[in-house]
Amino acid sequence: MFFVGIDASLTATGLIILDDTGKIFNSTIISSKKKGMDRLVDLEKQVKKILSTYQPAKMIKVYVEGYSFGSRIGQAFSIGEWGGVLKKCLYELGYQVTLIPPTVLKKFVTGKGNAKKELMMLEVFKKWKESFNNNNLADAYGLARLAWAGVNQSKDKCLKYEWEVLNKVYELERFSNNAE
Repeated sequence: MFFVGIDASLTATGLIILDDTGKIFNSTIISSKKKGMDRLVDLEKQVKKILSTYQPAKMIKVYVEGYSFGSRIGQAFSIGEWGGVLKKCLYELGYQVTLIPPTVLKKFVTGKGNAKKELMMLEVFKKWKESFNNNNLADAYGLARLAWAGVNQSKDKCLKYEWEVLNKVYELERFSNNAE
C-alpha cells in the first residue's frame, strides 16, 4: 500500500509517496513556468505522469491539504482552480481523496493547529528525522505520514494529540466517502 500527501501550490506543489513501511518512495516538487490555464494543464500532466503508474483505489491513500482561508483573495481563486483541477485529476485516475484542513495537519505534526511553516519543517525533522528545504514538501510529508498513521498506528503508539487528529480524519474520510 502507498500513502500520498499533496500540498497543492501554484508555485511548488509538494508530492510525497510513502511505502507501507513509512519510508519515502517518491518526493517531488511539481511546478510550471507557464501562466493561466496552460499552467493548470501542465501541473495536471505532471501529477498524472507520477501517479498513473500506481494502482488506484484500495492500494493508495491520498491526502490533500485543504484550502487556507488566510490566502489573499485574488490568489485564493487561482489556488482554488488548481485544487479543483487536482481533485478532478485524482478522481479520473481512480483515487479516493481526503481533504485535510491545514489546522488538522499542523496539529498532527506539531501538536498545535496554528503552527507556522518554519515550525512545521522543524517538527517534521524532529519527529521523523526527515529534512526538507521546501515547506510544501514538509507539509506533503506530514499528510502522507498522517495517511500512513491512520492505517498503521495504534492508540498506544500515538501521542494524545495525534490520536485526536486520527479520529478527526476518520470522520473526514467517512464524510468524504458518503458525500458522493
